[in-house]
Amino acid sequence: MNEDRTTQLLNKLVEIQTEMERIGYWKDESLSVDTSDSKEDFMADKLSFEQWLQYIFIPRAREAIKNDRAPSQSMVGTKAMREYDYMSKVEEALPLVDLLNEFDDLINDSNS
Repeated sequence: MNEDRTTQLLNKLVEIQTEMERIGYWKDESLSVDTSDSKEDFMADKLSFEQWLQYIFIPRAREAIKNDRAPSQSMVGTKAMREYDYMSKVEEALPLVDLLNEFDDLINDSNS
């Protein structure tokens, strides 16, 4: 992965975190849930989607990108649309969904 692409992806993760903080989805406390025996995608049986984004997705994506191991595809924006489509918070979450879709586009476009 080239340096510009790495920067774009890392910047997008910062934007996602900033948006989560702005709308109150980012928590300052640490997570103490054992996710090792999770049986569902996105660890839905253990974590809320926001917790998964904060404690699993963002740190792992950041680490993978920094180590030139970015995933070959991403569908986190699609998952977010499904997640927030059923919630009354859908309008406040739309900017977050847009950022997650932009992250997907950056990942998926690099592998086209």
